[in-house]
Amino acid sequence: MLHVLTYGDTKQRNWLRRRFAPEEIRRWISDRKGKGLTVAQMSPWISANVAKRWQSGSEGALIWENR
Repeated sequence: MLHVLTYGDTKQRNWLRRRFAPEEIRRWISDRKGKGLTVAQMSPWISANVAKRWQSGSEGALIWENR
């Protein structure tokens, strides 16, 4: 899931949506607190405010956001 969300094109992300229910994708992201994802990559499933809060609590998270 991480690779599709970070590197996948539209076709691959659409495949992920067909393969997993939105709740499953949301749960997967939540369980990881967005680790390895940018706010934009999480935004279809997690609110930007929540994603930013997770990133502010992790020193390494901003590396992903600013890459």
